[in-house]
Amino acid sequence: MAFENAGKSKEEFEKFMTSIDTLILGSHEVGIAIQNATVAAESLGLGTVDIGAIRNKCLEVSKELNLPKYVIPVLGLCLGYPDDDPGLKPRLPTETVCFEEKYDSEKVKAGVNEFEETYKKYLKERGSNTRDSNWSTGIADIYTKCTYEDDCALLKQQGFISIDKK
Repeated sequence: MAFENAGKSKEEFEKFMTSIDTLILGSHEVGIAIQNATVAAESLGLGTVDIGAIRNKCLEVSKELNLPKYVIPVLGLCLGYPDDDPGLKPRLPTETVCFEEKYDSEKVKAGVNEFEETYKKYLKERGSNTRDSNWSTGIADIYTKCTYEDDCALLKQQGFISIDKK
């Protein structure tokens, strides 16, 4: 609608919408929006859960939500009033993920190794937890099980690409 209202041609619109930069920019904006929604919800006493695995059922979600061309499900966000307070989930230390001037692999390695014990302790003390794991194992398990087989079909269906997965 913005392109049309600004007097831009359909060709200009299509060129913008099919650019990989547009897809990356849109995904970036989703991250910003979900973080802002999470902060706002939590300030009102609501609990939130990000659903990155919405991509496991991306074609079904697109159909269920009747998403138009150039709109894809990237993340989901569940909102509600929590039944209990699981406490604050620990996060990797800032110095492990934030750098000045250049990326530092050694700081990442040291920070993750240090964080393993913090995370394991958190899981142990959490009443509803049934996992006996560490952070690295949990992350590796999540990402080796997530294959997102329908991403290519979704991007084709929603107009971002015109080729089939090979």
